[in-house]
Amino acid sequence: MGILYIIFGGLGIIGAISGLGLTDYRNTTLPTASGMSWAIFYGFALVAALFSIFIGLMGLLNRERLEKAAMLRILGVIALLLVIVEAIFSMAVFADALGGAMAIFGIIFGAALPALYIIGAQKNVSAQKAS
Repeated sequence: MGILYIIFGGLGIIGAISGLGLTDYRNTTLPTASGMSWAIFYGFALVAALFSIFIGLMGLLNRERLEKAAMLRILGVIALLLVIVEAIFSMAVFADALGGAMAIFGIIFGAALPALYIIGAQKNVSAQKAS
């Protein structure tokens, strides 16, 4: 799971930086709350991508260390909360029905990786208790 987080985090950084640089905040044609909403949206995406790389590195470095399993589970829960917050913000930025549909699909597909990360950490917690 850690490798996937690192890969998707890197892609997220590229997307967020290009979105910040390429979006014309004054002349947006999509139905958004305001041009500043785009900057906040891409800024949040950049923070989430950086956190994805961090959580991926922590997972890779600590996958065999059972004493770190509880910390990895907490990081997985934080990643899941970020998915939910990003979906809520997506509904706020996109004022039409498309924003609601994007948020629902974002939660469904975006929650898969944190859920698998949490399950893996939970297996390590269980293995630690069994030892």
